Amino acid sequence: MLNVKHSSLDITDRLCFDDRVGCWCQLPYPDHPNGCPNHGKKSHCPPFAPVANNFFDLTKRHWFLITEFDFASYIEIMQTAHPSWSERRLRCVLYWQNRIRALQKQHISAFRQWHPDVVFTQLPEAMQINVLLTLRHLRVDFETKPKKKVLKVALVGYQNPDWLPKLEPCPV
Repeated sequence: MLNVKHSSLDITDRLCFDDRVGCWCQLPYPDHPNGCPNHGKKSHCPPFAPVANNFFDLTKRHWFLITEFDFASYIEIMQTAHPSWSERRLRCVLYWQNRIRALQKQHISAFRQWHPDVVFTQLPEAMQINVLLTLRHLRVDFETKPKKKVLKVALVGYQNPDWLPKLEPCPV
């Protein structure tokens, strides 16, 4: 039912950092006036997520693993299956995001067969990586408000040997 493609992109020395990115999780969106409900509650989310250059050894190779989801086809299928659903409900992440994450984890597992010592995050934005700006600099085609396709991006690389977990608040 879900049409996806996987790709990897070497992004060594090409990551765009921005300490404000993790704070985007606090921006309001429909039905969430305080932003993402996971902000400040989950260890992999801001303000607790480590900064990428502390967690990853960026002197070594690192990659974006991209899962591209055919969102337009998914919407057509869902409209047929649920003709009474509103456009907003059809696009709601609750109905597709966990499956895309699971498919992305399969991609990461396959990648780790060739690079067994790598670590990853499926939430690079939480680690102060401006994913959209990085993709734009690399000339990767994406939609900021997806209609045709959704890109789910994981950051994969080698762990910084000096990394120690810290619980620090997000800079304001």
